[in-house]
Amino acid sequence: MRKDYKKILDAGKFPVVFGGDHSISYPLISEFAKKHNGKIGVIHFDSHMDNMDSYGEDKYARCSPFHRLYEDENVNPKNMVHFGIRGPRNNPSGLKEAKKFGAHVITGMEVKINGIFESIKKAIDLASDGTEALYITVCSDILDVAHNPAGPPDPCGLNTFELAMALHECGKAGAEAFDYVEIYPPQDPNGVSSHVASWMTIYLLSGVTKRKFNL
Repeated sequence: MRKDYKKILDAGKFPVVFGGDHSISYPLISEFAKKHNGKIGVIHFDSHMDNMDSYGEDKYARCSPFHRLYEDENVNPKNMVHFGIRGPRNNPSGLKEAKKFGAHVITGMEVKINGIFESIKKAIDLASDGTEALYITVCSDILDVAHNPAGPPDPCGLNTFELAMALHECGKAGAEAFDYVEIYPPQDPNGVSSHVASWMTIYLLSGVTKRKFNL
């Protein structure tokens, strides 16, 4: 993954990657950070922290990519934002780990109470402080289960409008790479979640286009 992703980055292209589970994001973000000499911010859209030190003996499991990034020499956790975190399926130690390393958490309930535009502005400001590029990673369960039938069944999440607007703002603000993970095709017979992922990607890329072409 690192080898082929580096080719895309070295070619000056804008990488868009679809998962797979969230374990793919560690090598991708790590290579992206190398490309930008560590001057990157990360906005992680998810219901779950995914920052456990390990899952059993596996330090590279889907539960652990952001812990590996906390430790990555080219990533500064103070420029990492976990956005939309919610629900009882989170390990209680996740918030403590984020705080220990200096990463930021904007919960799903905060987003709903404060509104999507205020919340994503806060996330962008934190991730952009002293950096030159943003990496945006999305787990499908940032969305409420009603909008994401082929993903983890977590309620109280964003709707598609909120996620589209947040990603659009990220594109305008400096996103230079993107992944979207955790869609389960066997649970998606009508292609709803896959179709939503495509739409969300378009909204992010339209924000990037506005930025790059001064539209």
